[in-house]
Amino acid sequence: MAIKEEEKKRVNDPHPDYDAMSAIWKRNRAIFEGEDAVKKLDNKIDTVRFTNMLLPFSTKMQQAQYDFFRAEAELPGIVSQFSSTLINGLLRKPPTLTLPTEVPTEALDWVLENFGKDDMPLSAFLAEALKEEMPTNRAWIYVDRPVVAKGVDLTVEEIAAQKPFPVIWEANEVINWRYNTTPTGQVMLSRVIIKQDVDKYEEGEFHPCKVPTVFVHELDAAGLYRIRKFEKDGEGEFEEVFPAQVPVRDDLPLKFIPAWPLNGSIPVTPVILSAFISKEIALYNKTSRRNHTLYGAATYTPYILTDMDDAQFDDAVAGGIGDWMKLNREDKLGILETPFQALESMDKAITGGMEEMAKLGIRMLSPEIAQSGVALELRNATQVAQLGALSGKVVATMKQAIAFMVNWRYGTEISDNDVDLKLAEDFSNMPLGADWMRLVTEWYESKLIPRSLWLSIGKKNDIVPSEYDDEEGLMEITDDDLLPDIDEETNKNAISGGK
Repeated sequence: MAIKEEEKKRVNDPHPDYDAMSAIWKRNRAIFEGEDAVKKLDNKIDTVRFTNMLLPFSTKMQQAQYDFFRAEAELPGIVSQFSSTLINGLLRKPPTLTLPTEVPTEALDWVLENFGKDDMPLSAFLAEALKEEMPTNRAWIYVDRPVVAKGVDLTVEEIAAQKPFPVIWEANEVINWRYNTTPTGQVMLSRVIIKQDVDKYEEGEFHPCKVPTVFVHELDAAGLYRIRKFEKDGEGEFEEVFPAQVPVRDDLPLKFIPAWPLNGSIPVTPVILSAFISKEIALYNKTSRRNHTLYGAATYTPYILTDMDDAQFDDAVAGGIGDWMKLNREDKLGILETPFQALESMDKAITGGMEEMAKLGIRMLSPEIAQSGVALELRNATQVAQLGALSGKVVATMKQAIAFMVNWRYGTEISDNDVDLKLAEDFSNMPLGADWMRLVTEWYESKLIPRSLWLSIGKKNDIVPSEYDDEEGLMEITDDDLLPDIDEETNKNAISGGK
């Protein structure tokens, strides 16, 4: 059956799942970024579909009234703080990485310390990726490489500097995707379409203009990877820019798209913290209504019954007492009762909202000692399990990206199974404590556990610095004149784990 011309989809038309989720991703991202981002997203009142996070009082509210109400609104910011706690928990310790022996030794330092395009460390890159993953569950990792024009001669140093680097695609940039399932059951990405605003400089202009651009990353009919580019013209249509770009490795086109969803799922999946976000939006409305009522209860307008003319009345107002209202002698004006009961009810509703978030897993711990800040921690088995699963998925995705980057730069043939990458295994910022560490030390002194395990426990609980080198430390102890002499046999036994 032929598709009607008006029903044909264009290259910039998004996937149906994208249409269903894009507004939710923007809302979630604003909640994670904080109050300013939320108010910026709510800049226009919607009294038809009520899509604002801060709901208006009624369908008759005007934009000016809503602007005033929005200005005094207050976002609690619990999810923003909580997400930072979770990311810090996942990245509490620096990632550990082990590569196969056939990979040059310099690759380890490159991946851990100079991973990004601007030499961003791996831990910092993961933090940025997780900031997109938490509110959307839709961050993508794409591996790119600097493009060198044909005929340009490079020095040995310049060639060595042409290293691949990872790029984060935000959820709202990935507008369409397609994947196939191989006979072995493996899901393989065959097309992904990215829409971005690209800076373009016109002749003689000092500042760039933003040009809506669509990039189609796909496998052609021969199964080879290519990138097609479409730019928006003056009539609002996207026209293809030729020729297509063909990334190569060892002068051969790639046979797959080097892009991976951070959580490993090409189809759209629900956001992990969606329940927390919905509860905070409800709490945002309750708190803002309470503030609005409180401000109304704390203001008053004096009035005077008089026959003075307007000039005399203006002189009285100019005396600095405050706002005034002039009435005729026959007019009457009453004062509404201050809504203290309403404020009490709203405070109870806010407290109930906080308790609901606590039941979902967020615990807000106000420290009893004299220090500022509120500690947030995770006390929910379901959320811990989800974060543990997310940690495993992130590791699996990054292993694929790292293996591809190493192969592209050094010409090796390692797989993601050859890459050993580990993140922090716990989500608590609290160490075991002194009593537990004394017990573990007694185990070591009694030769029940090796020294390497004792040190590993100390490092994981911030007793010993994570970068501590035991062999260098033992040599320093041996050379210290202020300490009793340690014979060579004792030194060997310590290094070998007390065996």
